[in-house]
Amino acid sequence: MRSFLPSVFLSTTRRSTTSVAVQTIGDVSSTTMGGFGRDAKDTELGGAIKGQGICGMIGALIGGLPADPFSQNVGLICTTKVVAKRVFVIVSAIMLLAGFCPKLMSLIATVPQPVLGGAIITVFAAITLSGIQLISEQPLN
Repeated sequence: MRSFLPSVFLSTTRRSTTSVAVQTIGDVSSTTMGGFGRDAKDTELGGAIKGQGICGMIGALIGGLPADPFSQNVGLICTTKVVAKRVFVIVSAIMLLAGFCPKLMSLIATVPQPVLGGAIITVFAAITLSGIQLISEQPLN
């Protein structure tokens, strides 16, 4: 007979929380380096980790899975150098509207696959270059 082991649950939760925190630190560091050309401040890193934790708790309360910090935005910011909140609010509104309006979603879905593929390659190349830039700035022993 199988039983619930709290130690397994706590161990898994601790590992996943640490993993998300490390990924968030990497994303914020890459974003500030690529978008602003500077290192991330401690307040920015702390705020990002707290925000990620709060989003995970809210998601759990409404029955969702914990949120994962996605690095695609890092690539977009490094490529375009656009970091204005206004732009993110407008894009968020368009995405929400597309989610509730099938006609708009079908219009967005008409973008050809090669165009999407080219955009994806560009974004992930920017992510890779941002990571290499962060690693190369550290002294090697």
